[in-house]
Amino acid sequence: MMPQDTHPCSGRPLEADFRRRLAEVWPEEGPKRAALVALSGGADSVSLAYLARSAVPDFLERVGVAHFHHHLRGREADADERFAGECARSLGFEYHQGDWSPDSARGLPRPDRNLQAAARRARYDFLVAAAKQHGYGVVLTAHHQRDQVETILQNLARGGRSGAWNGIRQGMTRGGIWVLRPLLSFSPECLRDYLVSLGVGFREDSSNLNLKYRRNWVRHKLLAPIRRAFPVFEVQVCERSQRFACREQLWSDWAAEIVAQGLVRDRELLLSRERLARVPQDGRFAVVREVLRALDPGTTSEGWAPTRAKPFREFFRFLDAPNRKGEVNLPGGIRARFEGKVLALHKREGSRT
Repeated sequence: MMPQDTHPCSGRPLEADFRRRLAEVWPEEGPKRAALVALSGGADSVSLAYLARSAVPDFLERVGVAHFHHHLRGREADADERFAGECARSLGFEYHQGDWSPDSARGLPRPDRNLQAAARRARYDFLVAAAKQHGYGVVLTAHHQRDQVETILQNLARGGRSGAWNGIRQGMTRGGIWVLRPLLSFSPECLRDYLVSLGVGFREDSSNLNLKYRRNWVRHKLLAPIRRAFPVFEVQVCERSQRFACREQLWSDWAAEIVAQGLVRDRELLLSRERLARVPQDGRFAVVREVLRALDPGTTSEGWAPTRAKPFREFFRFLDAPNRKGEVNLPGGIRARFEGKVLALHKREGSRT
């Protein structure tokens, strides 16, 4: 489904639109229609909770709410937790709460030592664990159209090349639980208008105004003036992302075929060097990225991670020279060894992609 520039932002039209979108992103042969809504208390997640209620029983059979208390904003965060509990009760949903301490970030692998990254990982771990424990096959999060645009802009700024257009995935699995984002084509203004039409309140997170966080700077200092000058900018970015995602799926399928035809030997993945070399130039970077993810399936649940092309230049020089032998170190502790017609990929223990 292509993102739309407008949604009917009140009552039944929006709810009908949501049910259609939820049906589109729901995995084929997926779990039973029981969903756990991640509720922070902000307008986006409160909208998602009310939209999920509107999908019962026509689509969803059971809905619960989960709130994760990060303990990062003192009394404000305590008030968020109380609000989330009250919201769940007013909707008639089961309520589940998780808690986290900032001290938990200590001793984590370097990529997760950043406080925001550690808190985000802990939140998803809680949501997945709660879904498993209470019988929900799906977690719903309230990422919307602007979140998607902000993510794409940040990915491009970090040198992500074409892969940056993947943005936020509409669905992924984590620990056997599906995480779905059915609001990616909805603007935040539309979601707020929906709550106004219902007469429902929500919480404001003061940290969203703190410009020391990169996403907030992108939202307020970069994207806001662009949106004022070019009102359709966000819609156009999301449409391009959707077109790119369709093409990326082709490369992902190609990578899956290459991996399926390979062999595993002594913790190495052995692939046909010739088959990988036949991938068209405009898709080889995407294919290699997906092939490398096969060495560590757990990383695929995290969504797309920016991968710089520079470390792969030497890799592709080897690939384009059929008789050249040697080794190349790749990101994430992966070593590529070229031996005649074989490419051997090995991931060092303890390293992360």
